[in-house]
Amino acid sequence: MKIFDITVMIICLCLILNAVYSNPIQYVEITKIYTCSSHSYVTNDLKKIGKKERVAWAVSDNNELIEIFNNTKTQKWTIIFSNKYGMTCGLVGGSQGLYGDKLWQR
Repeated sequence: MKIFDITVMIICLCLILNAVYSNPIQYVEITKIYTCSSHSYVTNDLKKIGKKERVAWAVSDNNELIEIFNNTKTQKWTIIFSNKYGMTCGLVGGSQGLYGDKLWQR
């Protein structure tokens, strides 16, 4: 009886581990506070102060406008998104990772 109990426990453990590690996709809820304003204010700020131009844009499945702005001299970039309520928020920015890509060398 003891061997049977240990065998059942090992099989259950293997099934649990298989279920946990067989799916590499995990769903995580992240709460973040963004700095937001009107679209015209944010884009004018990026153009005038940051000397950045829009190099790409797309519309997400949630009907959000996603835009990428880049300064070709400094190689600094910013990604912003605008929601359907008219608010535009800075998502992320940086100064590395765009070198050599033809999209950024306009």
